[in-house]
Amino acid sequence: MQKEKWLLLEEIPDYYPMMVVSVWNNKNASDFLKRFGFKNNFSGLLSRYENNICGLYMPQSDYQNLADEFLDKTISEPNWAFDCINQLKKAEQETFKANQELRKIDFKKLSNKQLLKVFDKYYNIYLNLHTFHWIQTIPDFGDNRFSKYLLNYLKNKVDYNISAGEAFSVLTTPPEDSYASKEYKALLNILDYINCNSRLSKKLAELTVGELDIKLPELDKELNRKLNK
Repeated sequence: MQKEKWLLLEEIPDYYPMMVVSVWNNKNASDFLKRFGFKNNFSGLLSRYENNICGLYMPQSDYQNLADEFLDKTISEPNWAFDCINQLKKAEQETFKANQELRKIDFKKLSNKQLLKVFDKYYNIYLNLHTFHWIQTIPDFGDNRFSKYLLNYLKNKVDYNISAGEAFSVLTTPPEDSYASKEYKALLNILDYINCNSRLSKKLAELTVGELDIKLPELDKELNRKLNK
């Protein structure tokens, strides 16, 4: 019997087990693929911890079958791809809405049972969004077959004044900042605000995380506004 080859898709430092057992879960992943009409599925998924690094693996044959199916579906059923994008956007909006709702909850007043109920509700919303990573993971990890397909397609379509690589770069660059990019810029703005105020920097360094949440509104109203925007 031939030994199954496993493909290492990603290595993540300090990747906490709670996420691994949910997102890198064979049943959750298989249910997600079934939801989007995939005929192929996972025969297994593997996570391996070593020196605080989590390695995420899947069988090489599963990856190849799913990547081929993804490419076939995207080419033959373009509306399927648009449906994936629309459902991803919906999951994003649900997650942002959930974040706003969580900000209004006074967790100190909840019993353990109530906390469990809140966790179950909102973690499932987040998990639904995070599981969409399979749509990005399947086509381009390993041998980048989706990117290669697009590049070969563009070679016969672009004007001679621009290379296929340049066209690919333009077409795959979002026309506006993603949520992650907006968050990153906002964090840089906050860091710059703190660094420009030596008194504030000193005060923040003296506070614990617990004290920060309580004292920040009085310490610096503008920083508090930026953090709770």
